[in-house]
Amino acid sequence: MSDHDPARTPAPAALDRFRALVTADPALQADLAAPLDVDAFMELAVARAAEAGLALGRDEIAAAARPDPAGVARWLPVREFAPDWPGEAWLPAHLDPAPDPYVGWTHVGGAPLEGPFYAEALRAAQARPFNRAFPHRNRLADFVAAAAGRERTPDGLIFHMSRCGSTLVSQMLAASPANTVVSEAQPIDGAVQLEAMGWPEGPLAAMVSAAGCRRRPGERRLFLKADCWHSLAWTLYRRAFPATPWVFLYRDPLEVLASQARAPGVETTPGALPFQIPGLDPTATPEDEYRAAFLGRTCAAAAEAFGQGGGLLVSYEELPEAVWTRILPHFGVTLDPDERAAMARAAVMDAKAPQRRFNPDAEAKRAEATERLAQLAQRHMAEPHRRLAALRGR
Repeated sequence: MSDHDPARTPAPAALDRFRALVTADPALQADLAAPLDVDAFMELAVARAAEAGLALGRDEIAAAARPDPAGVARWLPVREFAPDWPGEAWLPAHLDPAPDPYVGWTHVGGAPLEGPFYAEALRAAQARPFNRAFPHRNRLADFVAAAAGRERTPDGLIFHMSRCGSTLVSQMLAASPANTVVSEAQPIDGAVQLEAMGWPEGPLAAMVSAAGCRRRPGERRLFLKADCWHSLAWTLYRRAFPATPWVFLYRDPLEVLASQARAPGVETTPGALPFQIPGLDPTATPEDEYRAAFLGRTCAAAAEAFGQGGGLLVSYEELPEAVWTRILPHFGVTLDPDERAAMARAAVMDAKAPQRRFNPDAEAKRAEATERLAQLAQRHMAEPHRRLAALRGR
């Protein structure tokens, strides 16, 4: 047969053939995902490929597993997409929106979600050579279609205005082995952004199901902590999870602005979102005023959503006791003594640095707030804050 015969199909490269084998074999995935060291991983991969009759060279594995600390590979053209989700040892790691939206997964094995935020929980797994050499990606339409039959509804949704105790609440919930808490996950934020821009597939429900798909032994509840701007997208969550109870946490505006001035949040930075919030022009407003107006809008949106039902408003001053007295009863959760003890231990630690005990900082934040911040808090946040307090009943 001629080399130019169009009926001839070139044999796939050894690495591509090995990737196909790995994709179909969860036990082989777990074996290859174990090594942290690149050399150990290469030796193991070459050996496992040889057992499958494939002459895979170290250079091919080394190139595939090359470290990418800046994440450049995410923006290069993607050669291969899988039609289905991987197994329960994987979690969605990112949703890249353009030009062809796709979901990238990370193999995390049996490790629980630990750390205050979803990205932190995945960071160690993403550094493993296996995840660089054997990526799993779905085009967004395939990802959403594959969610059929795997749907999972959260037991509670946590919205917040930022820097108001929401991380404390999520860390307390996560202290119980019966709970999985997905906290400010980038792929969920990406799904919300796409839906807010009118993406037709409706990826939010699918993404939450994927992030909560790993059920550890004894785990029976799923909670989702949203990003701070997501109260503005409350209707999207209500469409995805119409019966799920939700809470909105808020705090004295001046204390929140002082915290934001010390370390601005990504979401509150002008231009961070790929669309403009009506009435807020990030190009024409000073950054500090944009931030105050933005946070005021999140509070106003929560107050508006509260009138639609299913919600609970919780002030920072009520924590941590409100987790037991208000939030968990609202979510329909009854704790056993061991769960309550674990949550009580988490309650006295710093939510964002769980290795340290928490020190109250409200007075310090108010003391460092400038007159400019006080003016911005009064101009953009005071009225929504008063409305939340009135709806809360105190």
